Amino acid sequence: MEQFKSGIYAFLKKPGIAIVLLYGIYIISLFRTSTVGNSSFFDYLLIASIFVFPFAVAQFLHLHWKKTIRNAVVLVGSCIAISLTLATLEEQVQKTKLPDPNQHFHTERWFPFQHHSMVYVPGEGWFGHD
Repeated sequence: MEQFKSGIYAFLKKPGIAIVLLYGIYIISLFRTSTVGNSSFFDYLLIASIFVFPFAVAQFLHLHWKKTIRNAVVLVGSCIAISLTLATLEEQVQKTKLPDPNQHFHTERWFPFQHHSMVYVPGEGWFGHD
């Protein structure tokens, strides 16, 4: 337990890592919430590789190159896992609000992605809308 606590304190001492984590969660969630349901995991991996991985590597450049890559991969993987989990949880909660399966239903995504929405079309299913 002590090792876990010391790891969290070390994480909090480095604001750059926390910023990259929040930025990564936001960017991946931005793409994830524009659709309903999971796309290919490799789509999110590509997005993370382009938009998040360079910033993650920059946080660990002072370490040996193997540790730098390992830590950056863990950071990016955490961003992907958190983003997909939160978006899927939101979809499940929103789907329970469906008043009548025979009616067209439109709902906005949660903060900060209110510009995205979920639409239910009877006979067709759920769609994401940007």
